[in-house]
Amino acid sequence: MGPGDEIRIYVWGAHAYQAQVRIDLNGNIALPENGVFFASGYTFSTLKKKLKNFLGKSYSGLRASPQTAFIDVSLTQLRPVSITVLGEANAPGPHLVNGFATVLNALYAAGGIKTSGSLREIKVYRNNKLLKTIDVYNYITAGALDKDIRLMNNDVIFIPSRRSTLQLTGAVQKNAIYELKDGETISDALSFASGRSLGAFSNTIYMARDC
Repeated sequence: MGPGDEIRIYVWGAHAYQAQVRIDLNGNIALPENGVFFASGYTFSTLKKKLKNFLGKSYSGLRASPQTAFIDVSLTQLRPVSITVLGEANAPGPHLVNGFATVLNALYAAGGIKTSGSLREIKVYRNNKLLKTIDVYNYITAGALDKDIRLMNNDVIFIPSRRSTLQLTGAVQKNAIYELKDGETISDALSFASGRSLGAFSNTIYMARDC
């Protein structure tokens, strides 16, 4: 949590209290009728526990045993984060993205990837260390988002140049230009294209290579 994040606090049961507050530049939130609370630097789960203890001084039901008052803390808005996209992006450079943004969101913010750029080995750096390598084909060909990650302030995304190009035409489900990584074969390309079309000769593939 940090300056710019906005949270909603709701106490119910033996006591009633509501507040929607934003963390200021000093890391504080001003809670009407309850004073000032330092909220910056905590994880969201830790913040909820700290707020329960803090408000428990005013609302004893939060600390009672058995508990007679309860607290709900929700995150209503995250501050934007600043990331940098380098390499083969249509609009490389620094970008502000939503606090919930992932690598795919950042690529969209940067105008997408040039035709000369790789979709298979997008690198994410955090604190000057390689955090993860993203293969966008997981999303394009399978709709899988489990490999995507949420970005943090000052993350750097690097899009390298495409290293290989294979054009599939003819009796395949998706005629297109594909990118293969080291070790991948024509079988992998056919799987990206969703396989052969109905009526295709199952054992016949013609290949041409530019010299």
